[in-house]
Amino acid sequence: MWRILCVEDSSDSLELLSFVLKNANENLIVEGAQSAAEAIRLISAQPFDLYVLDRRMPGMDGAELCQWIRRSGSGSPVIFYTGAVRDVDRAQAFEAGANEYLIKPNDLFRLGGAVKRLLGSAPPLDVKRPATVLTHRPV
Repeated sequence: MWRILCVEDSSDSLELLSFVLKNANENLIVEGAQSAAEAIRLISAQPFDLYVLDRRMPGMDGAELCQWIRRSGSGSPVIFYTGAVRDVDRAQAFEAGANEYLIKPNDLFRLGGAVKRLLGSAPPLDVKRPATVLTHRPV
């Protein structure tokens, strides 16, 4: 079983993401967070195999959260699924360490394929492995 964390400030979008991902692969455990701060708490308790992030969120945005994930030492794939369509948003996501950048709502059904491709044949993380805990530092 692979653990995926979806970080999305809209509860409706979070529910839709979870539904689509669980239908794409029954071997996924999908958890949700509605803010970067909540995501950091979850990641600090237990790392995830893959992250799906929104670009624009209140407080820390998706690019800053992606940077935090990378600084924590995680090599887990990061997918942005966002309505932010500007080239600068895409560039900042990739500079922060993103593996994929998908646009809402058009790319919704590409999300399952991206998850399968990025997880590939990699084994799920050992659920007993302790997480690396970092505090947020402004970027």
